[in-house]
Amino acid sequence: MSRKIRLFGLFSVLAIAFVIIGYGVNHFVVAEEEIEIGSPFELTRHTGETISSENFRGRYMFIYFGFTHCPATCPVTLNDMTVVLRKLAKTNPDFAEKITPIFISLDPHRDTPEIIGKYISHFHERFEGMTGTYDDLIDIVNAYGSYFSYDPADAYGNYNVNHSSYIYLMGPKGKYLTHFTPDESVDQILERLLNV
Repeated sequence: MSRKIRLFGLFSVLAIAFVIIGYGVNHFVVAEEEIEIGSPFELTRHTGETISSENFRGRYMFIYFGFTHCPATCPVTLNDMTVVLRKLAKTNPDFAEKITPIFISLDPHRDTPEIIGKYISHFHERFEGMTGTYDDLIDIVNAYGSYFSYDPADAYGNYNVNHSSYIYLMGPKGKYLTHFTPDESVDQILERLLNV
């Protein structure tokens, strides 16, 4: 095979690769723009009345999904959210005042409004607690690209709720802004909040 033919073959392969890569990148960008996280919701507030996402228009929603019987992850995360808001109040009090921390229980069988109310009272004073029917929760969790499931109950009726552990930040118009992962520290979350 001559050198010219080999070079032509190499350039052809590279050209095809660039076309494929270019298509993949463009396709990914378009797909990313089409992704919508979150949706309007209507749930039962920890005080017993119905509350919807419309109640938070003009405010930022700092949302976490969990359950009150959670042995470690949920209380740690809600405490982290509390610490973040306390620190934010010192550096940017106006912004901090516009953020509502929200705890949505994925365990409506055990987590009554009263129990949720007592649970969130241990954290930030502006925490809103809520839950809903199983169908309500499936809809909202799916809308956030999250998940949850129940382990089988033991002989005493105790069971665990498996769930993702992201914190979501929604903007004043109800649109998704960003989310925070379990491995991010309080200071990392705070820094990102200040740059939203």
